[in-house]
Amino acid sequence: MLLIASEGAFVQYALDNNGKISNKGTIRVKSGQVRGLPDTLNGRIEFLQNRFSSQQSIPNIVYEQLVIKNRAKKIVSDAYKNPDGTVRPLITLDSLIISDSGYFTTRWIGTNPENIEARASVLNKADYTGPKYIKLNNEVKEQDLIGNGKFSKLEIDNPNGVNVKEGGARVDSLRLTRGTLRNSRENNIKMTDSSLIERQVGATIAAAPEFEGKSSIRYHGEGSLLTGNEMPIDSTSLLALSVETSAGIVLNHDVTVANELFIGSSIETEPDSLKRYALTYLGEKNPQFGNSEAEIKGTMRRKNVAVRDTVVFNNPYTFVYFQNELNKNGTHSISFRVRPSAFSPLPLGDANKVKRHFSIQSYDKSYNLIKSDVVARVGYGWRFSPDQAERDETLLLPLEQLVLQRYLDNTWNEVHSSQIADSRESVGWAFSYADDVTLYGDFSIGMPGGAHLLMAARVFMEGPWRNGSMAADLLSRNLITTTPPDVYPYNLDPKREKISVVSIPDSVVDWIVLEFRTQLIGGRQYYKTCFLKQDGTISDINGFNDINLNSVGMPRGNYY
Repeated sequence: MLLIASEGAFVQYALDNNGKISNKGTIRVKSGQVRGLPDTLNGRIEFLQNRFSSQQSIPNIVYEQLVIKNRAKKIVSDAYKNPDGTVRPLITLDSLIISDSGYFTTRWIGTNPENIEARASVLNKADYTGPKYIKLNNEVKEQDLIGNGKFSKLEIDNPNGVNVKEGGARVDSLRLTRGTLRNSRENNIKMTDSSLIERQVGATIAAAPEFEGKSSIRYHGEGSLLTGNEMPIDSTSLLALSVETSAGIVLNHDVTVANELFIGSSIETEPDSLKRYALTYLGEKNPQFGNSEAEIKGTMRRKNVAVRDTVVFNNPYTFVYFQNELNKNGTHSISFRVRPSAFSPLPLGDANKVKRHFSIQSYDKSYNLIKSDVVARVGYGWRFSPDQAERDETLLLPLEQLVLQRYLDNTWNEVHSSQIADSRESVGWAFSYADDVTLYGDFSIGMPGGAHLLMAARVFMEGPWRNGSMAADLLSRNLITTTPPDVYPYNLDPKREKISVVSIPDSVVDWIVLEFRTQLIGGRQYYKTCFLKQDGTISDINGFNDINLNSVGMPRGNYY
Protein backbone atom coordinates (compact mmCIF):
# COMPACT_ATOMS: atom_id res chain seq x y z
CA MET A 1 0.00 0.00 0.00
CA LEU A 2 1.51 3.31 -1.12
CA LEU A 3 0.22 6.30 0.87
CA ILE A 4 1.39 9.68 -0.40
CA ALA A 5 -1.65 11.90 -0.05
CA SER A 6 -0.90 14.91 2.13
CA GLU A 7 -4.37 14.66 3.69
CA GLY A 8 -3.54 11.14 4.84
CA ALA A 9 -5.55 7.96 4.95
CA PHE A 10 -8.61 7.81 7.23
CA VAL A 11 -9.23 4.38 8.76
CA GLN A 12 -12.51 3.84 10.54
CA TYR A 13 -12.25 0.23 11.76
CA ALA A 14 -9.01 -1.65 11.10
CA LEU A 15 -5.82 -1.44 9.14
CA ASP A 16 -4.77 -5.07 8.61
CA ASN A 17 -1.71 -5.15 6.42
CA ASN A 18 0.11 -8.21 5.10
CA GLY A 19 2.37 -6.45 2.64
CA LYS A 20 4.54 -3.32 2.58
CA ILE A 21 3.51 0.20 3.59
CA SER A 22 5.46 3.09 2.09
CA ASN A 23 4.12 6.18 3.82
CA LYS A 24 5.27 9.60 2.58
CA GLY A 25 2.37 11.49 4.12
CA THR A 26 0.11 10.97 7.14
CA ILE A 27 -1.89 7.96 8.26
CA ARG A 28 -4.74 8.88 10.59
CA VAL A 29 -6.31 6.03 12.54
CA LYS A 30 -9.57 7.51 13.83
CA SER A 31 -10.86 4.30 15.49
CA GLY A 32 -10.27 0.58 15.59
CA GLN A 33 -7.00 -1.35 15.72
CA VAL A 34 -3.92 -1.67 13.55
CA ARG A 35 -2.27 -4.99 12.76
CA GLY A 36 0.45 -6.29 10.48
CA LEU A 37 2.57 -3.13 10.29
CA PRO A 38 6.16 -3.43 9.08
CA ASP A 39 9.03 -3.23 11.59
CA THR A 40 9.60 0.42 10.55
CA LEU A 41 6.91 2.86 9.41
CA ASN A 42 7.99 6.06 7.66
CA GLY A 43 6.02 9.27 7.55
CA ARG A 44 3.53 10.33 10.18
CA ILE A 45 0.92 8.17 11.87
CA GLU A 46 -1.77 9.58 14.16
CA PHE A 47 -3.87 7.52 16.58
CA LEU A 48 -7.05 9.54 17.09
CA GLN A 49 -9.69 7.33 18.72
CA ASN A 50 -11.75 9.63 20.94
CA ARG A 51 -14.32 7.66 22.97
CA PHE A 52 -13.11 7.81 26.60
CA SER A 53 -14.17 4.26 27.50
CA SER A 54 -12.37 2.68 24.51
CA GLN A 55 -8.72 1.96 23.73
CA GLN A 56 -6.33 1.65 20.82
CA SER A 57 -3.29 -0.62 20.73
CA ILE A 58 -0.11 1.10 19.52
CA PRO A 59 2.18 -1.44 17.82
CA ASN A 60 5.68 -1.55 19.32
CA ILE A 61 7.62 -0.83 16.11
CA VAL A 62 9.92 1.93 14.82
CA TYR A 63 8.05 5.09 13.78
CA GLU A 64 9.35 8.16 12.03
CA GLN A 65 6.72 10.37 13.64
CA LEU A 66 4.10 9.17 16.09
CA VAL A 67 1.13 11.26 17.24
CA ILE A 68 -1.17 10.37 20.16
CA LYS A 69 -4.36 12.42 20.39
CA ASN A 70 -7.82 12.38 22.00
CA ARG A 71 -9.28 10.74 25.08
CA ALA A 72 -9.29 7.00 24.35
CA LYS A 73 -6.48 5.08 26.01
CA LYS A 74 -3.57 4.54 23.62
CA ILE A 75 -1.83 1.40 24.89
CA VAL A 76 1.69 0.38 23.86
CA SER A 77 1.64 -3.21 22.60
CA ASP A 78 4.14 -6.00 23.29
CA ALA A 79 3.13 -8.08 20.25
CA TYR A 80 6.26 -7.46 18.15
CA LYS A 81 9.17 -9.66 19.16
CA ASN A 82 12.86 -9.95 18.33
CA PRO A 83 14.18 -13.20 16.84
CA ASP A 84 15.15 -14.35 20.35
CA GLY A 85 11.58 -13.84 21.57
CA THR A 86 12.21 -10.66 23.58
CA VAL A 87 9.82 -7.73 23.24
CA ARG A 88 10.89 -4.90 20.91
CA PRO A 89 10.82 -1.33 22.21
CA LEU A 90 8.60 1.27 20.59
CA ILE A 91 11.00 3.76 18.91
CA THR A 92 10.36 7.19 17.38
CA LEU A 93 13.04 8.57 15.03
CA ASP A 94 11.72 12.06 14.31
CA SER A 95 9.26 13.01 17.03
CA LEU A 96 6.83 11.69 19.60
CA ILE A 97 3.78 13.91 20.05
CA ILE A 98 1.21 13.46 22.83
CA SER A 99 -1.27 16.14 21.91
CA ASP A 100 -4.16 17.93 23.60
CA SER A 101 -6.22 15.43 25.63
CA GLY A 102 -4.15 12.41 24.57
CA TYR A 103 -3.80 9.45 26.95
CA PHE A 104 -0.68 7.33 26.33
CA THR A 105 0.18 4.36 28.55
CA THR A 106 2.32 1.26 29.00
CA ARG A 107 0.00 -0.12 31.69
CA TRP A 108 -2.56 -2.67 30.58
CA ILE A 109 -3.56 -6.06 31.95
CA GLY A 110 -1.80 -8.87 30.10
CA THR A 111 0.82 -6.71 28.36
CA ASN A 112 4.43 -6.01 29.31
CA PRO A 113 6.06 -3.66 26.78
CA GLU A 114 9.61 -2.31 26.92
CA ASN A 115 10.60 1.32 27.60
CA ILE A 116 9.70 3.78 24.84
CA GLU A 117 12.80 5.15 23.06
CA ALA A 118 12.60 8.63 21.55
CA ARG A 119 15.54 9.53 19.29
CA ALA A 120 14.45 13.12 18.59
CA SER A 121 12.01 15.62 20.13
CA VAL A 122 9.23 14.69 22.54
CA LEU A 123 6.20 16.97 22.74
CA ASN A 124 3.77 16.23 25.54
CA LYS A 125 0.75 18.46 26.19
CA ALA A 126 -1.35 15.72 27.75
CA ASP A 127 -0.59 12.62 29.83
CA TYR A 128 1.75 9.62 29.71
CA THR A 129 1.30 6.94 32.39
CA GLY A 130 2.62 3.49 33.04
CA PRO A 131 5.51 1.52 34.58
CA LYS A 132 7.90 2.03 31.61
CA TYR A 133 10.08 5.04 30.86
CA ILE A 134 9.87 7.38 27.91
CA LYS A 135 13.57 7.50 27.22
CA LEU A 136 15.28 10.32 25.27
CA ASN A 137 18.41 8.63 23.95
CA ASN A 138 19.90 10.12 20.81
CA GLU A 139 23.64 9.34 20.66
CA VAL A 140 24.60 12.01 18.10
CA LYS A 141 22.75 15.27 18.81
CA GLU A 142 20.80 17.03 21.54
CA GLN A 143 17.04 16.65 21.89
CA ASP A 144 14.11 18.85 22.89
CA LEU A 145 11.53 18.12 25.58
CA ILE A 146 8.53 20.30 24.76
CA GLY A 147 5.27 21.09 26.53
CA ASN A 148 3.82 21.01 30.03
CA GLY A 149 2.24 17.57 29.95
CA LYS A 150 2.55 14.83 32.59
CA PHE A 151 5.02 11.90 32.59
CA SER A 152 4.82 9.04 35.05
CA LYS A 153 8.38 8.05 34.08
CA LEU A 154 10.92 10.06 32.07
CA GLU A 155 14.56 9.18 31.38
CA ILE A 156 17.34 11.43 30.05
CA ASP A 157 19.99 9.22 28.39
CA ASN A 158 21.63 11.54 25.86
CA PRO A 159 25.34 12.45 26.19
CA ASN A 160 24.62 15.66 24.23
CA GLY A 161 21.87 16.77 26.58
CA VAL A 162 18.15 17.53 26.44
CA ASN A 163 16.60 21.03 26.26
CA VAL A 164 13.39 21.81 28.15
CA LYS A 165 11.02 24.05 26.17
CA GLU A 166 7.54 25.56 26.34
CA GLY A 167 6.90 25.53 30.05
CA GLY A 168 8.27 22.20 31.21
CA ALA A 169 6.65 18.88 32.06
CA ARG A 170 5.33 17.47 35.35
CA VAL A 171 7.11 14.23 36.26
CA ASP A 172 6.50 11.45 38.79
CA SER A 173 9.82 9.65 38.25
CA LEU A 174 12.82 11.31 36.58
CA ARG A 175 15.88 9.23 35.69
CA LEU A 176 19.07 11.14 34.80
CA THR A 177 21.31 8.53 33.15
CA ARG A 178 23.62 10.49 30.82
CA GLY A 179 24.09 14.09 29.75
CA THR A 180 22.56 17.31 31.07
CA LEU A 181 18.88 18.09 31.39
CA ARG A 182 18.94 21.78 30.44
CA ASN A 183 16.03 23.29 32.35
CA SER A 184 15.61 26.88 33.55
CA ARG A 185 13.26 29.01 35.64
CA GLU A 186 11.18 29.81 32.57
CA ASN A 187 11.13 26.25 31.23
CA ASN A 188 11.40 23.93 34.18
CA ILE A 189 10.61 20.40 35.28
CA LYS A 190 7.99 20.08 38.00
CA MET A 191 8.37 17.09 40.32
CA THR A 192 5.03 15.90 41.67
CA ASP A 193 4.44 15.08 45.33
CA SER A 194 6.07 11.75 46.38
CA SER A 195 8.14 11.77 43.18
CA LEU A 196 11.53 10.14 42.58
CA ILE A 197 14.72 11.47 41.00
CA GLU A 198 17.38 8.95 40.02
CA ARG A 199 20.75 10.40 39.09
CA GLN A 200 23.58 8.30 37.71
CA VAL A 201 27.26 9.27 37.78
CA GLY A 202 27.85 11.33 34.61
CA ALA A 203 24.41 12.96 34.42
CA THR A 204 23.43 16.45 35.63
CA ILE A 205 20.50 18.83 35.76
CA ALA A 206 21.10 22.49 34.92
CA ALA A 207 18.70 24.12 37.39
CA ALA A 208 16.72 23.12 40.46
CA PRO A 209 13.37 21.61 39.48
CA GLU A 210 10.15 22.78 41.07
CA PHE A 211 9.05 20.48 43.90
CA GLU A 212 5.27 20.28 44.35
CA GLY A 213 5.73 18.27 47.56
CA LYS A 214 8.19 15.73 48.93
CA SER A 215 10.57 13.90 46.61
CA SER A 216 13.00 11.00 47.00
CA ILE A 217 16.48 10.80 45.47
CA ARG A 218 18.54 7.77 44.44
CA TYR A 219 22.19 8.01 43.33
CA HIS A 220 23.86 5.12 41.50
CA GLY A 221 26.60 4.27 39.01
CA GLU A 222 30.35 3.74 38.98
CA GLY A 223 32.45 6.42 40.72
CA SER A 224 31.46 9.34 42.92
CA LEU A 225 29.52 12.55 42.30
CA LEU A 226 28.89 15.96 43.81
CA THR A 227 25.21 16.50 44.55
CA GLY A 228 23.62 19.14 42.35
CA ASN A 229 20.36 20.90 41.57
CA GLU A 230 18.37 17.68 41.92
CA MET A 231 18.86 17.88 45.73
CA PRO A 232 16.21 20.06 47.41
CA ILE A 233 17.50 22.96 49.48
CA ASP A 234 14.22 23.15 51.37
CA SER A 235 14.57 21.10 54.58
CA THR A 236 11.02 19.72 54.20
CA SER A 237 11.17 18.43 50.60
CA LEU A 238 13.40 15.32 50.70
CA LEU A 239 11.42 12.24 51.68
CA ALA A 240 14.09 9.54 51.23
CA LEU A 241 17.72 9.32 50.13
CA SER A 242 19.51 6.27 48.72
CA VAL A 243 23.24 6.36 47.91
CA GLU A 244 24.33 3.44 45.72
CA THR A 245 27.27 4.87 43.77
CA SER A 246 30.43 2.77 43.98
CA ALA A 247 32.52 5.62 45.49
CA GLY A 248 29.87 7.62 47.34
CA ILE A 249 28.61 11.18 47.04
CA VAL A 250 29.73 14.61 48.28
CA LEU A 251 27.13 17.10 49.55
CA ASN A 252 27.11 20.64 48.16
CA HIS A 253 24.79 22.03 50.88
CA ASP A 254 22.98 21.01 54.08
CA VAL A 255 20.55 18.16 53.49
CA THR A 256 17.54 17.02 55.55
CA VAL A 257 16.04 13.55 55.00
CA ALA A 258 12.53 13.12 56.37
CA ASN A 259 11.82 9.41 56.34
CA GLU A 260 14.29 6.83 54.96
CA LEU A 261 18.06 6.78 54.50
CA PHE A 262 20.03 4.05 52.70
CA ILE A 263 23.83 4.34 52.56
CA GLY A 264 25.43 1.90 50.12
CA SER A 265 28.89 3.51 50.00
CA SER A 266 29.75 6.85 51.63
CA ILE A 267 28.40 10.37 52.10
CA GLU A 268 30.99 13.13 52.51
CA THR A 269 29.49 16.24 54.10
CA GLU A 270 32.66 18.38 53.90
CA PRO A 271 33.68 18.94 50.26
CA ASP A 272 36.77 20.93 51.28
CA SER A 273 38.45 22.50 54.32
CA LEU A 274 36.28 25.63 54.11
CA LYS A 275 32.86 24.02 53.69
CA ARG A 276 31.22 22.01 56.43
CA TYR A 277 27.67 20.81 55.78
CA ALA A 278 25.41 18.50 57.79
CA LEU A 279 23.11 15.62 56.95
CA THR A 280 20.03 15.77 59.19
CA TYR A 281 17.93 12.62 59.44
CA LEU A 282 14.41 12.82 60.90
CA GLY A 283 13.34 9.20 60.37
CA GLU A 284 12.31 7.00 63.30
CA LYS A 285 14.00 3.95 61.77
CA ASN A 286 17.79 3.82 61.87
CA PRO A 287 19.59 4.37 58.56
CA GLN A 288 20.42 1.25 56.55
CA PHE A 289 24.03 0.53 55.64
CA GLY A 290 24.49 -1.54 52.50
CA ASN A 291 28.03 -2.84 53.07
CA SER A 292 31.21 -2.42 55.12
CA GLU A 293 32.24 0.69 53.12
CA ALA A 294 29.03 2.52 53.96
CA GLU A 295 29.58 5.52 56.24
CA ILE A 296 28.80 9.21 56.65
CA LYS A 297 32.07 11.16 56.75
CA GLY A 298 31.36 14.44 58.47
CA THR A 299 28.37 15.70 60.43
CA MET A 300 25.16 13.75 60.93
CA ARG A 301 22.31 15.08 63.05
CA ARG A 302 19.29 13.19 64.38
CA LYS A 303 16.22 14.70 66.01
CA ASN A 304 13.39 13.48 68.26
CA VAL A 305 15.75 11.06 70.04
CA ALA A 306 13.88 8.42 72.06
CA VAL A 307 14.88 6.69 75.33
CA ARG A 308 15.63 2.95 75.51
CA ASP A 309 16.29 2.92 71.79
CA THR A 310 19.64 2.52 70.03
CA VAL A 311 19.97 5.60 67.83
CA VAL A 312 22.53 4.95 65.06
CA PHE A 313 24.58 7.71 63.46
CA ASN A 314 27.46 7.80 60.94
CA ASN A 315 28.11 4.05 60.69
CA PRO A 316 26.54 0.88 62.13
CA TYR A 317 28.83 1.02 65.21
CA THR A 318 28.30 4.67 66.18
CA PHE A 319 25.24 5.06 68.37
CA VAL A 320 23.66 6.71 71.43
CA TYR A 321 21.44 5.00 73.99
CA PHE A 322 19.54 6.69 76.83
CA GLN A 323 18.38 4.52 79.71
CA ASN A 324 15.74 7.02 80.90
CA GLU A 325 14.42 10.57 80.52
CA LEU A 326 16.55 11.79 83.43
CA ASN A 327 19.74 10.84 81.58
CA LYS A 328 18.35 12.41 78.42
CA ASN A 329 17.82 15.73 80.25
CA GLY A 330 15.67 17.35 77.57
CA THR A 331 17.85 16.33 74.63
CA HIS A 332 15.96 16.90 71.38
CA SER A 333 18.73 16.47 68.80
CA ILE A 334 22.27 15.10 68.69
CA SER A 335 24.97 15.63 66.10
CA PHE A 336 28.09 13.54 65.51
CA ARG A 337 30.96 14.87 63.44
CA VAL A 338 33.14 11.90 62.52
CA ARG A 339 36.42 12.30 60.63
CA PRO A 340 37.81 8.95 59.43
CA SER A 341 41.54 8.52 58.70
CA ALA A 342 42.40 11.72 60.57
CA PHE A 343 43.83 12.53 63.99
CA SER A 344 42.25 15.16 66.21
CA PRO A 345 43.69 18.64 65.53
CA LEU A 346 43.74 19.25 69.29
CA PRO A 347 47.05 18.99 71.21
CA LEU A 348 48.39 15.43 71.45
CA GLY A 349 45.67 14.40 69.03
CA ASP A 350 47.91 11.75 67.45
CA ALA A 351 49.60 10.43 70.61
CA ASN A 352 49.00 6.66 70.72
CA LYS A 353 45.58 7.11 69.18
CA VAL A 354 43.46 5.48 66.53
CA LYS A 355 43.50 7.57 63.37
CA ARG A 356 39.91 8.73 63.76
CA HIS A 357 38.25 11.34 65.92
CA PHE A 358 34.75 12.63 66.48
CA SER A 359 32.81 15.27 68.33
CA ILE A 360 29.33 15.17 69.86
CA GLN A 361 26.88 17.97 70.55
CA SER A 362 23.39 17.72 72.04
CA TYR A 363 20.63 20.34 71.85
CA ASP A 364 17.27 20.99 73.49
CA LYS A 365 14.06 21.81 71.62
CA SER A 366 15.07 25.47 71.36
CA TYR A 367 18.40 24.39 69.82
CA ASN A 368 20.36 25.50 72.86
CA LEU A 369 23.56 23.54 73.39
CA ILE A 370 23.43 21.18 76.39
CA LYS A 371 26.88 21.01 77.96
CA SER A 372 26.20 18.99 81.10
CA ASP A 373 23.85 16.58 82.88
CA VAL A 374 23.31 14.44 79.78
CA VAL A 375 24.68 10.91 80.16
CA ALA A 376 24.37 8.11 77.65
CA ARG A 377 25.88 4.93 76.35
CA VAL A 378 27.92 5.86 73.30
CA GLY A 379 29.06 3.38 70.67
CA TYR A 380 31.97 4.06 68.34
CA GLY A 381 33.75 2.19 65.56
CA TRP A 382 36.85 2.51 63.42
CA ARG A 383 38.53 0.78 60.49
CA PHE A 384 40.43 -2.35 61.51
CA SER A 385 42.38 -3.99 58.68
CA PRO A 386 45.85 -4.98 59.96
CA ASP A 387 46.79 -6.43 56.56
CA GLN A 388 45.82 -3.26 54.66
CA ALA A 389 47.86 -0.34 55.95
CA GLU A 390 46.13 2.19 53.69
CA ARG A 391 42.75 1.38 55.27
CA ASP A 392 43.67 0.49 58.83
CA GLU A 393 43.05 3.20 61.45
CA THR A 394 44.17 1.11 64.44
CA LEU A 395 47.88 1.56 63.62
CA LEU A 396 48.82 -1.74 65.33
CA LEU A 397 47.66 -0.49 68.74
CA PRO A 398 46.41 -3.38 70.97
CA LEU A 399 42.61 -3.50 70.74
CA GLU A 400 42.13 -4.79 74.28
CA GLN A 401 43.81 -1.69 75.74
CA LEU A 402 42.12 1.02 73.66
CA VAL A 403 39.69 3.28 75.49
CA LEU A 404 37.45 6.21 74.67
CA GLN A 405 39.05 9.56 75.49
CA ARG A 406 37.44 12.97 75.90
CA TYR A 407 39.25 16.30 75.58
CA LEU A 408 38.60 18.36 78.70
CA ASP A 409 40.62 21.03 80.51
CA ASN A 410 43.28 21.01 77.78
CA THR A 411 44.07 17.31 78.14
CA TRP A 412 42.79 13.93 77.00
CA ASN A 413 40.87 12.15 79.76
CA GLU A 414 40.01 8.47 79.69
CA VAL A 415 36.37 7.40 79.89
CA HIS A 416 36.81 4.67 82.50
CA SER A 417 33.63 2.86 81.50
CA SER A 418 35.12 2.03 78.07
CA GLN A 419 34.60 -1.63 77.19
CA ILE A 420 37.22 -3.89 75.62
CA ALA A 421 36.95 -3.46 71.87
CA ASP A 422 35.58 -6.17 69.62
CA SER A 423 36.50 -6.57 65.96
CA ARG A 424 35.19 -8.03 62.74
CA GLU A 425 38.26 -8.25 60.60
CA SER A 426 36.23 -9.88 57.82
CA VAL A 427 34.37 -6.57 57.31
CA GLY A 428 37.24 -4.33 58.42
CA TRP A 429 35.79 -2.79 61.59
CA ALA A 430 36.60 -2.64 65.30
CA PHE A 431 34.09 -1.23 67.77
CA SER A 432 33.27 -0.67 71.42
CA TYR A 433 31.11 1.46 73.72
CA ALA A 434 31.28 3.40 76.96
CA ASP A 435 28.61 4.23 79.53
CA ASP A 436 27.85 7.50 81.32
CA VAL A 437 29.25 9.69 78.55
CA THR A 438 28.37 13.37 78.54
CA LEU A 439 27.21 14.21 75.03
CA TYR A 440 29.34 17.25 74.46
CA GLY A 441 32.95 17.65 73.33
CA ASP A 442 35.75 16.11 71.29
CA PHE A 443 36.58 12.42 71.48
CA SER A 444 39.30 10.03 70.34
CA ILE A 445 40.10 6.36 70.79
CA GLY A 446 43.55 5.59 72.15
CA MET A 447 45.90 4.04 74.65
CA PRO A 448 45.42 5.09 78.26
CA GLY A 449 47.50 8.19 78.86
CA GLY A 450 48.07 10.73 81.57
CA ALA A 451 47.44 9.23 85.01
CA HIS A 452 47.90 5.46 84.81
CA LEU A 453 46.56 3.11 87.42
CA LEU A 454 49.11 0.28 87.38
CA MET A 455 49.38 -2.70 89.64
CA ALA A 456 52.36 -5.02 90.20
CA ALA A 457 51.35 -8.21 91.99
CA ARG A 458 52.77 -11.62 92.79
CA VAL A 459 51.04 -14.75 94.11
CA PHE A 460 52.14 -18.37 94.54
CA MET A 461 49.66 -21.21 94.30
CA GLU A 462 50.26 -24.43 96.24
CA GLY A 463 48.77 -26.75 93.65
CA PRO A 464 51.29 -26.22 90.81
CA TRP A 465 54.28 -25.53 93.17
CA ARG A 466 57.23 -27.68 92.23
CA ASN A 467 60.96 -27.35 93.06
CA GLY A 468 61.04 -23.62 93.82
CA SER A 469 58.58 -22.38 91.17
CA MET A 470 55.18 -23.18 89.76
CA ALA A 471 54.86 -25.75 86.99
CA ALA A 472 53.71 -24.74 83.49
CA ASP A 473 52.36 -28.17 82.56
CA LEU A 474 49.14 -26.75 81.11
CA LEU A 475 51.16 -24.57 78.73
CA SER A 476 53.50 -27.37 77.63
CA ARG A 477 50.49 -29.60 76.88
CA ASN A 478 48.63 -26.83 74.95
CA LEU A 479 45.76 -26.91 77.43
CA ILE A 480 45.53 -23.15 78.02
CA THR A 481 42.87 -21.73 75.71
CA THR A 482 43.41 -18.41 73.93
CA THR A 483 40.13 -17.16 75.44
CA PRO A 484 39.42 -17.73 79.17
CA PRO A 485 37.17 -20.77 79.59
CA ASP A 486 33.49 -20.29 80.40
CA VAL A 487 33.76 -21.66 83.92
CA TYR A 488 34.16 -20.16 87.40
CA PRO A 489 36.01 -17.94 88.22
CA TYR A 490 36.76 -16.72 84.68
CA ASN A 491 33.09 -16.17 83.82
CA LEU A 492 32.86 -13.63 86.64
CA ASP A 493 34.47 -11.16 84.22
CA PRO A 494 31.67 -9.73 82.01
CA LYS A 495 34.30 -8.99 79.34
CA ARG A 496 35.50 -12.60 79.20
CA GLU A 497 34.15 -13.39 75.73
CA LYS A 498 35.97 -10.40 74.22
CA ILE A 499 39.34 -11.37 75.71
CA SER A 500 41.48 -13.28 73.23
CA VAL A 501 45.17 -13.69 72.49
CA VAL A 502 46.94 -14.98 69.41
CA SER A 503 49.39 -17.02 71.51
CA ILE A 504 50.05 -17.67 75.21
CA PRO A 505 53.12 -15.81 76.59
CA ASP A 506 56.09 -17.80 77.88
CA SER A 507 56.12 -19.32 81.42
CA VAL A 508 52.36 -18.99 81.92
CA VAL A 509 50.80 -21.31 84.51
CA ASP A 510 47.13 -20.46 83.88
CA TRP A 511 44.54 -17.72 83.48
CA ILE A 512 43.81 -15.80 86.69
CA VAL A 513 41.06 -13.33 87.62
CA LEU A 514 41.53 -10.32 89.90
CA GLU A 515 38.39 -9.18 91.74
CA PHE A 516 38.06 -5.71 93.32
CA ARG A 517 35.22 -5.10 95.80
CA THR A 518 33.89 -1.82 97.21
CA GLN A 519 32.81 -3.76 100.33
CA LEU A 520 34.17 -6.89 101.92
CA ILE A 521 30.75 -8.51 101.57
CA GLY A 522 28.43 -7.21 98.84
CA GLY A 523 28.97 -3.86 97.16
CA ARG A 524 30.11 -3.52 93.55
CA GLN A 525 32.66 -5.83 91.98
CA TYR A 526 35.14 -5.16 89.17
CA TYR A 527 37.23 -7.76 87.35
CA LYS A 528 40.50 -7.97 85.47
CA THR A 529 41.49 -11.20 83.72
CA CYS A 530 45.24 -11.79 83.54
CA PHE A 531 47.91 -14.52 83.33
CA LEU A 532 49.82 -16.11 86.22
CA LYS A 533 53.50 -16.90 85.48
CA GLN A 534 55.84 -19.51 86.96
CA ASP A 535 57.69 -16.97 89.15
CA GLY A 536 54.42 -15.83 90.72
CA THR A 537 54.04 -12.54 88.84
CA ILE A 538 50.64 -11.61 87.46
CA SER A 539 50.86 -10.17 83.94
CA ASP A 540 48.40 -8.68 81.49
CA ILE A 541 47.34 -10.73 78.51
CA ASN A 542 50.29 -9.40 76.50
CA GLY A 543 52.75 -10.69 79.11
CA PHE A 544 53.61 -7.30 80.70
CA ASN A 545 54.01 -7.38 84.50
CA ASP A 546 52.60 -3.89 85.12
CA ILE A 547 48.85 -4.41 84.90
CA ASN A 548 46.91 -1.39 83.63
CA LEU A 549 43.63 -1.10 85.55
CA ASN A 550 42.27 1.94 83.70
CA SER A 551 40.09 -0.22 81.43
CA VAL A 552 38.39 -1.90 84.41
CA GLY A 553 36.22 1.19 84.90
CA MET A 554 36.64 1.54 88.66
CA PRO A 555 35.85 5.00 90.03
CA ARG A 556 38.17 6.61 92.55
CA GLY A 557 37.96 4.96 95.99
CA ASN A 558 39.13 2.16 98.30
CA TYR A 559 38.82 -1.49 97.36
CA TYR A 560 39.19 -4.96 98.82
